[in-house]
Amino acid sequence: MGYHTVSTLYFLTETLPYLYNAWPFLYEPHQLRYYLEKAEKERPANPVVVRSKYSLQNFEWPKSKFINRSTRYTENLKIMADFLQRKKYQIVWENEVFEILYVE
Repeated sequence: MGYHTVSTLYFLTETLPYLYNAWPFLYEPHQLRYYLEKAEKERPANPVVVRSKYSLQNFEWPKSKFINRSTRYTENLKIMADFLQRKKYQIVWENEVFEILYVE
């Protein structure tokens, strides 16, 4: 599952998004919760999670971190953090730009 700003991951890996959308942060928080619950019921395997540490849309990257202070964005970050914590995801690989998380 790529989220945040890594939507091209699905094209490159020829996979489908776990959350039914290559851009899950476009969902409103109630929609993100709905699709996350739906995916957990319909897709029992925990997905590999790839997330960026920075916005890849930020022209100042990697010099400065992207900060989006919108309520929707902040709430969606909390929803995803809760999912990762509840499932006990751990970082299995990272570099200065990306992290790969998985449930061991």
